[in-house]
Amino acid sequence: RGTPSLPALQPTLYDVGAKPISEHEARTCLISDEWKEGVVPGYPLLRENGAELRRRGIDFHDASRIFSDWTGDLYYDSCHLTPPGSLELARSIGEAARTLDDLVPASR
Repeated sequence: RGTPSLPALQPTLYDVGAKPISEHEARTCLISDEWKEGVVPGYPLLRENGAELRRRGIDFHDASRIFSDWTGDLYYDSCHLTPPGSLELARSIGEAARTLDDLVPASR
């Protein structure tokens, strides 16, 4: 239908290197071993596939590492962000979208 889009890989707490897990998050954002088995090997594959999309000329934004240097609480469970985390993710995606000609009107 010609609708512009920007696929984005959101961060998740148990992706190794995505964010230092705070003490509070370690106590309250628990996940099952099955979930970890999907996240730990799965997120590197998602990043690789995203890079392949870019090589093919398809827009893709990898936001999985935007919190890699953040300390403190950003998650209220293993994948859902608190409002400050959500705002930062939205800011990251918005900044990426602004660089794409097909997502930004010519008048900007």
